[in-house]
Amino acid sequence: MQHLNPLNPTVDLALLELERQRLVAELARPRRRPYQGPPTARLRARLNHLFHRDA
Repeated sequence: MQHLNPLNPTVDLALLELERQRLVAELARPRRRPYQGPPTARLRARLNHLFHRDA
């Protein structure tokens, strides 16, 4: 896995961990909108977005 910032991978890891915790909280919260497929697919899409937005 490539880090977004090769000079300081710990910052990226910390940000990813924060994002992961936010996602977990989001998934744990009761949903207002209808269920949209398996959470793994949403997580994968979100991580994909995170990894590729700075490319």
